[in-house]
Amino acid sequence: MSDDLFFGKTNSSSFMWDVNPASDWAESYPLGNGRLGAMVYGRPKNEIFALNHDLLWRDYLKHPAYGTYRDISEIKSLCRQKRWGEATRRLKRTIPEENAIYINPFVPAFDLYLNMTLPSEEISGYRRGLDLENGIARTEFVSGGVGFTRTAFCSYDYGAIVVHFAASAPGTLTGEVSLSRMLDPECEVTGKAGYGYVTISGEFEEGKRFGGAVRVLHRNGRITMGKRTYGIDGEEMPGKRFGLGYVYDRDSYVNPARGASVWFDSSDEVTLLVRIATDEEAPDPAAYCLERLSGLPEYHALYMVHKERFSGFYHRTSLVLEPADGQEAPDMTTPERIQESKDAGRLTPFMLELMYNSARYIAISSGMPQPKGALPKAPINLQGIWCRDTRPAWESDYHVDLNIEMCYWPLVNGGLIEWYGPYLDWIERLMEQARACAADLYGARGATMNGCCDPKTLGGNSDVGFGWLGSAAWLGQILWIYYEHDLREETLMRIY
Repeated sequence: MSDDLFFGKTNSSSFMWDVNPASDWAESYPLGNGRLGAMVYGRPKNEIFALNHDLLWRDYLKHPAYGTYRDISEIKSLCRQKRWGEATRRLKRTIPEENAIYINPFVPAFDLYLNMTLPSEEISGYRRGLDLENGIARTEFVSGGVGFTRTAFCSYDYGAIVVHFAASAPGTLTGEVSLSRMLDPECEVTGKAGYGYVTISGEFEEGKRFGGAVRVLHRNGRITMGKRTYGIDGEEMPGKRFGLGYVYDRDSYVNPARGASVWFDSSDEVTLLVRIATDEEAPDPAAYCLERLSGLPEYHALYMVHKERFSGFYHRTSLVLEPADGQEAPDMTTPERIQESKDAGRLTPFMLELMYNSARYIAISSGMPQPKGALPKAPINLQGIWCRDTRPAWESDYHVDLNIEMCYWPLVNGGLIEWYGPYLDWIERLMEQARACAADLYGARGATMNGCCDPKTLGGNSDVGFGWLGSAAWLGQILWIYYEHDLREETLMRIY
């Protein structure tokens, strides 16, 4: 395995790196396999992996029926007479104003915490990197004269997040592994630890369930129990918020001590295998995850399979721009390159390449169709597969007036034709609701989709969005792009 060459690509536009850990979630490095997402902070001692699942959305809102078709003739008549105020008042008899709840939000699953016992509090030689070409994040540093490396990726073929630790001296890996979730007054969380594993389960008020598990594998040393059960006695739950008040809880109400935990002690090598599931996959998601993590190949085999799979997607296209001065790009960290472009007042050719490659990387990681036999993938949503907020901005949903189209317009140029399959599946799932919506709102045949949707539900409406009828055209345009590059008759017939 070529791990030793990982940081040999620091002047490549398919590589991002820094000499400082992430200060918050937004600076972390994203990993994804279409179903699972992880944000890697890269902290030497107290590491965080913020985890997501593409099907983990709240489920409290069903598409409402308004019955405005009864008033459509009168509203149209008032509009023709330019009696706009009366038409608006008539509309608001059944359509709410802007403070409506529009759709179910995409929400985070939980966090994996790693609390390392290091030889020294002093850290040197620190760097972290994200290999866009292979979908791999790595952190390395020196503590007490010992070199430590931490490598992570999301395996598509095995449906698991894989984290591997190694050290330059034997018997120097000691740490605690736990799973916990930020405090959420609308979600009940439980968890437990067993020998070599930790599980976590969550259930929202409306009954939506999810869960996950981590298995801890080690070479030499030992595994021992940590905190057996989930929770902290006397911990006060934050209050609920209502209406459209967005709840930005990023990095708030988190506490690594909350979760059940397992320790690895004096080991030479450690591998964590993590899986997340929702109740759409199994009645007991945590037990399902734990069972599916049994019998996986050893780390190096997982690494090689993942690398081949991800790079196969990535290398379908490339962008190469000649530097203006003909010189090879200097060896600079990614923040330094960004600052260089800011100081110059323009994007360097290197930064243009990096932006193109980063966008492809995000699309690959968050939009991969799932393997045969798995639940259908949800389309790429507003901020990809990564979310840290219990109530994210715009619910991190599907805005069909532009945002989902922006996710899919460029994919054929990246050679990602299969990525359109989940998009078509999603439209087919919503079509029955879309036909009912056209009849309910406008007394019309055909189909209409409101401005916001989630993977299973057409969103609600308001006086602002009532008159927006462009969804079919916008969504149909993406389907036509799909067919233009697919050219199979069965694809055309499904769309038609």
